[in-house]
Amino acid sequence: MGKTALAIQYAHAYADFYPGGRWLVGCAGISTLVQAIRSLDSDLGIQFTDEEKLDETRAAKRVLSVLQQKAEDGAKARAGEKKPPEPKVLLILDNVDAPALLQPPGTDLISGRRWLHAIVTTRLNPEALGADQALHCHLPVDELPEEDAIRLIESWQPMGLFLNDMERNAALGIARLLGGFTLAIEVAAVYLADSRGRVTCSALLQRLEKQGVDPVGRETKSGIRHAEKLISATLTPTLETLETRENFVLTLAALLPPDAIVLPWLKATAAKKYPEFATDAEPGYIDPWLSIINHLLGLRLLQALDWTDDGKTLRICRMHRLVQTVVRQSTGDAQNPLLLVLVEIASERAEFLCNEEGWLDWNNRWEIHPLGQLALHLLDDGKDEEIAAYLASVVATLLHNLGDWEGAQLLDVRALEARERVLGAEHPDTLLGMSNLATLLHNKGEHEKAQPLFERALEVQERVLGLEHPDTLWSVNKLAAYFCSNGNFEKAHHLLDRAQEACERILGSEHPDTLYSVNILAALFHNKGDHEKALSLYERALEARERVLGSEHPDTLISVNNLAKLFHDKGEFEKAQTLYERALEGYERVLGPEHPNTLMIVDDLAVFFYNKGEFEKAQPLYERVLEARERVLGSEHPDTLLNISNLATLLHNKGDHEKALSLHERALEARERVLGSEHPDTLMSVSNLAGLFHDKGEFEKAQPLYERALEARERVLGPEHPSTLLSMSNLAGLFHDKGEFEKAQPLYERALEARERVLGVEHPSTKIVRRNLEILFDTIRQ
Repeated sequence: MGKTALAIQYAHAYADFYPGGRWLVGCAGISTLVQAIRSLDSDLGIQFTDEEKLDETRAAKRVLSVLQQKAEDGAKARAGEKKPPEPKVLLILDNVDAPALLQPPGTDLISGRRWLHAIVTTRLNPEALGADQALHCHLPVDELPEEDAIRLIESWQPMGLFLNDMERNAALGIARLLGGFTLAIEVAAVYLADSRGRVTCSALLQRLEKQGVDPVGRETKSGIRHAEKLISATLTPTLETLETRENFVLTLAALLPPDAIVLPWLKATAAKKYPEFATDAEPGYIDPWLSIINHLLGLRLLQALDWTDDGKTLRICRMHRLVQTVVRQSTGDAQNPLLLVLVEIASERAEFLCNEEGWLDWNNRWEIHPLGQLALHLLDDGKDEEIAAYLASVVATLLHNLGDWEGAQLLDVRALEARERVLGAEHPDTLLGMSNLATLLHNKGEHEKAQPLFERALEVQERVLGLEHPDTLWSVNKLAAYFCSNGNFEKAHHLLDRAQEACERILGSEHPDTLYSVNILAALFHNKGDHEKALSLYERALEARERVLGSEHPDTLISVNNLAKLFHDKGEFEKAQTLYERALEGYERVLGPEHPNTLMIVDDLAVFFYNKGEFEKAQPLYERVLEARERVLGSEHPDTLLNISNLATLLHNKGDHEKALSLHERALEARERVLGSEHPDTLMSVSNLAGLFHDKGEFEKAQPLYERALEARERVLGPEHPSTLLSMSNLAGLFHDKGEFEKAQPLYERALEARERVLGVEHPSTKIVRRNLEILFDTIRQ
């Protein structure tokens, strides 16, 4: 058993002692404890703030605070047991290869935290680590004492006993020859057991001596290479006993990341050559696939790592890295075609998960992180980088949809780097990757990083593919949508006019890309308050989509919902409600009640009832969406936080200020941590909290929040973005209510002038500001 497997076995055996969970951190290549602990962010669903991204120590402390909370919550949940556990978390720091990681001042980070237990696995000896015997317990599992080594070999003998003293002495010889190296001794012991008496300890000792195994010390620079030599010497006899199919499956397993050997992928790949693996055996018959996997597990060549939720089916194994190295060396170039088949099957799974059927089934999502590990494994190996980049890009999309934006960004960046290196900076796939990364950064609120990527991708496509190539026009649409969402309507309008005209001429007036352009242009007019132009375009897009795609195609239902929103904003509530209900009924039937688009429609219908003042109809809809999003997406996904904010606003308007305050503060705290302090959604929460304090008459609490929102929105979104103008009006309203008219008037006037210019004199928001300014003048005259 290797050191990692031993640590994992301990974690399983003593799971009840750690109600906060057991967490494995791969530390190979990591030089500080701060970096190691920080790397748990994706496993814990943490998204760091801008400040934490710049300060690794601060980020690591955040991870530790989340772990401590898990320990306390886990212990509290089991408080009613006869022997309730203490709040504890187990941290396994695996394969530490930098002594500084375990030395002060780095270890001050975890010193004194009684809720935290740590196990470290390493090839380094205590002297290299500078271990303090008073503070650290060092268990040299890589070098067994001779008596322990003999007992290990004997435990695998028939009946658990050596046949005679000669066999015991031969076992001692094997232990000395292998230098007490635990993994090599275990491999030898398992091989002897599997031979069922056909190979004795004496015979194996003679073979090892003949091969020239040299028990040199492993504290030298060549120690790792020598460890591989010892494993190779003891593993070769075992590999020679494998039948052809077993050897084939083991070779496939060695191609995957050592901690992410996904058995369904392995089975599907092996079935390409051995069709008998494709179907499960009938009850009462031996299953050839399970027989092979169980034999490899029995030989300790594979180790069980993860099971299905019901605990009945093994789905992920691991392989010791040294075993993996030896197996890969033994097969050489024969791996290459097998790797291509294996990656093709993994890519098909990733594509399936991107489709509606795969995504909607939550039981499939366990594969997402192993797929990401495989993509990084391939990119690190530097083989088949084009395929690896494609897989990384697909998995990044899945992580993006899950709200794991940090994990998605890592894969998007690595995929883009590989494509630039292999395909060139101007290849269509490279530009697609650039656009994907830009979209992710846009959603994260990192506009200053997103816009240059959108523009660079478009510039290259225009030059390489031409101004009217479909890919170029799609990028024009994407950039226009970006400007539209940021309130830069002038730039968006210019791009959309170009895209719509070219798409209609080249692709046809009813091509999906043309209709997408029409829909974005309609949204632009809608946001500017030009409802008649928006209505004409929305109706055109809906009519064409119904005819071309069908009445229940997701794009058609998006058009139905957009038209409902427009009638909603025009005050034509009866028309709006009919369309909202049609869109919701269609999504529930076609995509299911918990699809993200279905929940979006439920949320829109809740907003509709809220704006009508029908709070009792709105609240259960908000609560339905919140419950589903918390369960499906997680409690800190941006969409979940949007629902928390919406529900808080409803409670605010119902007069339930205490519940509203709690939810607003929860949304703000999570958004600051997950999205950053200046993300548009975070600034919305700042503004909402200010509005609550304003309505409660707590002006001194409201003012700094209004000012923070306005200052940040001016800087991040621009001085004429609708959200910036809303903040301006909010602050003016506060000064008005405080009687500070000389401060209120210039803000109202500035907001009115900008809205008239950007949105038009007849836009509803413009009219509201104009009316507020008139009221202010009336108050001053009195």
